[in-house]
Amino acid sequence: MIEKYRKNGDYLKNDPRITKLGKFLRSTSLDELPQLFNVLKGDISLVGPRALVPGELKDYGDRSLLLSVKSGLTGLAQVSGRRDISFDERRSLDLYYVQNWTFLMDIQILLRTVAVVLLRKGAK
Repeated sequence: MIEKYRKNGDYLKNDPRITKLGKFLRSTSLDELPQLFNVLKGDISLVGPRALVPGELKDYGDRSLLLSVKSGLTGLAQVSGRRDISFDERRSLDLYYVQNWTFLMDIQILLRTVAVVLLRKGAK
């Protein structure tokens, strides 16, 4: 089941764990709002790669790059397809972001995030 979940970009079409309210929160990205508290606390940044889960650490030779920056509320992978791109593509975009970071890129990602959320692009 986990292989199918990962292959589908961390998504199962009729995931029995998700309620109707949960689907609404996810499709509107309202489920991400509590993360703003983590940004305010300084635990994560506004823009950055998604956090690696412990099981993924062994699979990424370049993980030290991903671990060298704080995780972000939004990121290049989220505005480049979200669930419409594979897990591996998202990780590649995260690595690209870390290796090529600029302040301007962060501003562009934040602006694109607003558009992606309002248009519900890639949200499932």
